[in-house]
Amino acid sequence: MERLVAEVRERVIDAIRSNRIVLPTLPEAALKVRDAAEDPRTDAAGIARVIAGDAALSAPAVRVANSPLLRAS
Repeated sequence: MERLVAEVRERVIDAIRSNRIVLPTLPEAALKVRDAAEDPRTDAAGIARVIAGDAALSAPAVRVANSPLLRAS
């Protein structure tokens, strides 16, 4: 299995280096969430404020929060 993982990794790296594959960039909102999550001074409320500021992120977050999986029984 490790050999397979190493082979796939090498193929992906080779494809990126030879411009046969281009990885998409993260949207600005996702970068803000990542930065907030990596900042040790940011608490959960701070991350929630960043997510709430972007409709594309907040709608899925609300959907997950309201899912049966997270409901208290």
